[in-house]
Amino acid sequence: MAGWFGQKRYGYGFGPRGWQGWLATIAFLAILLADTRLFRPAAFGLPVWIRPASAIVLGLAFLALIWLKYEPDKAD
Repeated sequence: MAGWFGQKRYGYGFGPRGWQGWLATIAFLAILLADTRLFRPAAFGLPVWIRPASAIVLGLAFLALIWLKYEPDKAD
């Protein structure tokens, strides 16, 4: 099975390779937007720093997924 993420063809970095990588990326962005737009910590009696902390944890979880599902290009 091919990796979900791999090296970009042009430029630096990595990007989604298959439908699984694209689905994970879209889900990450949707959850991040919902977290920053809809989650109001004060409504639950939580401190204000919970919102940026949850975004950081979500980003680290996404990076961990990329690290686990990354497959480099094979040399020709």
